[in-house]
Amino acid sequence: MAAAGRTAAGVADNGASGPFPVHSQVRHPEWGTGLVLGYEDDRMRVLFDEERYKTLSVRVVSEQGLLTLD
Repeated sequence: MAAAGRTAAGVADNGASGPFPVHSQVRHPEWGTGLVLGYEDDRMRVLFDEERYKTLSVRVVSEQGLLTLD
């Protein structure tokens, strides 16, 4: 069971939310398929199949449409 304020993957979420639900599958045009692990402040953490963990700016992801639900 995850500790308060943390997702099951151990990423702090601080009650933050973003454009994609935590644990949803997303796709990036260059990095491929990934899993949204959580949000912290204005950042989101995604585990990509090939590129591993990436910390992304929620603002940039939203403004540039970098991720889509897979």
